[in-house]
Amino acid sequence: MRVLITGSRSYAALEMARRFKEAGWDVYAADSVRFPVCRGSGAVTQSFLLPSPRRDLRGFVDGLIRIIQRYRIDLLMPSSEEIFYIASRLGPLRNHCRVYCDALEKLVRLHNKWEFSRLAAGCRVQTPATILLTSQEDVERLEGSEKRYVLKPVYGRFAARNRFGSGDFRDVRPDKDDLWIAQEYVQGAEYCSYHLAVEGEIRAHACYRPVYR
Repeated sequence: MRVLITGSRSYAALEMARRFKEAGWDVYAADSVRFPVCRGSGAVTQSFLLPSPRRDLRGFVDGLIRIIQRYRIDLLMPSSEEIFYIASRLGPLRNHCRVYCDALEKLVRLHNKWEFSRLAAGCRVQTPATILLTSQEDVERLEGSEKRYVLKPVYGRFAARNRFGSGDFRDVRPDKDDLWIAQEYVQGAEYCSYHLAVEGEIRAHACYRPVYR
């Protein structure tokens, strides 16, 4: 069996490559950067350079299809945010191999922190109180509150733009193209989790405490 892992710059992709190799798969990797971390791994049979999907989506998808056809790939496995570009072209890609990817609409709902908080609350999962911030006026309403908040853009990764504290969030300027949320701060140990599911059943799970924040 042959797997093509995309987003091969990430250490998550490297871990996937190692696990697939241990399971007896031939592993191929692709990304739009010249020196992804997987390129130097002994677990990877061959590494490929693709056009950036952000700048050339058609070239990115056509490149994937060429690799899939030439190397008879059985499974296309996204590892990071490139999954959204792959999801937007699921039809053509699924004509050539199995694609480990759900519908774009579902992915967007899970990635959007406001929509995800509403979804989780609807599943009876305990979640922090969450407020949608659409304008500077919404942020100003938090000023003077004794509560501590975590402010986050609805789309973001690695907490790169998050703000913590209370009162002064004047540098946060939400608008219709950059919505934010304010969540009540919860004191405690921080854990990250990563799951892989097939048809609603979790097949792989990892949970860890981040070393850096």
